Amino acid sequence: LAAGGGEGGIGGEMGVRWAGEGGAVAFISRHEAPRLMKKLNRFEHGAIHTTGDVTVAADVERAIDECMGGFGKIDIVVKNAGGGGGRAA
Repeated sequence: LAAGGGEGGIGGEMGVRWAGEGGAVAFISRHEAPRLMKKLNRFEHGAIHTTGDVTVAADVERAIDECMGGFGKIDIVVKNAGGGGGRAA
């Protein structure tokens, strides 16, 4: 499972659930995610975290490269990042 916006909330819980079912998890988030990584690393397949912004192509490419380097493939991609950042009018 490769998730954008996996730092917490729905994305984080999806990653934990996926890892609990035996899947490997890679995710990108704008901030470090030590609590989530601790949860994910309890499972045998481990996890990869990339700090980056899904609205920046170079960050996404780096996250893909790290996932492929660590796991060799990507089976499922979840786009869960908000990306809004602005206020509603």
